[in-house]
Amino acid sequence: MKELVVEMPGSMLNMLGLNIENAISLPVPLMKKVQAFLLSCGSWAEAKPLVKALYETSPRGLSERVTLARACARTGEIELAEEMCNELEVELPGKTSVIAARGDLYLEQGDAAAAIGCYRRILEIDPLNWEAWVLIARVCQRAGRWNEAEGYTRKATAACLNRNKREGFCLPNSLLRILERQALGCGRTREAESIRSEIEKRISESAKALRNLLDAYKRGIEADSR
Repeated sequence: MKELVVEMPGSMLNMLGLNIENAISLPVPLMKKVQAFLLSCGSWAEAKPLVKALYETSPRGLSERVTLARACARTGEIELAEEMCNELEVELPGKTSVIAARGDLYLEQGDAAAAIGCYRRILEIDPLNWEAWVLIARVCQRAGRWNEAEGYTRKATAACLNRNKREGFCLPNSLLRILERQALGCGRTREAESIRSEIEKRISESAKALRNLLDAYKRGIEADSR
């Protein structure tokens, strides 16, 4: 069964007043903030040029390499994802982020069982890794196994709350997106709309804050050129 896709409307870069050409020409600290914003929106395809540009600035950085492997896996660039995963597994066996990248690759290659095996291995290493439960739920949702996915989304939520017990903590966007997809898949339209409204509010607030940073950077460039 085809995956139920929940898309945010329009280009996330447009919300920042950017296109990909000027985004990849930003200083590295700002480029990282833009990449983080795009990934928080689930926009892996739109983020991939930034991911590749940041990898070129730090080709030995763990975060840059893992993010590139996952971006390539999720956008169908399987050969490069395979190469990156093989390299990372030799250097960093047992690293949970590397295992997650391999799981993403397995999933895009059509091996859901192997993907779940990777995500369960993460939980053996780190039982409160809520992202692993999210990834397992995603596999089930893609297969249309909504009842099974329901249990995993609950486990993801519980693990996330157990790991983050500080007052005022809000569930991250990546978890909210999987909960929205679950609600839609189970026909709970009102619940899905409520979650979507919260996601859109957060994205709007994040975009506004990031635009302010980008505008300040632009003003600095203009002042230096006078």
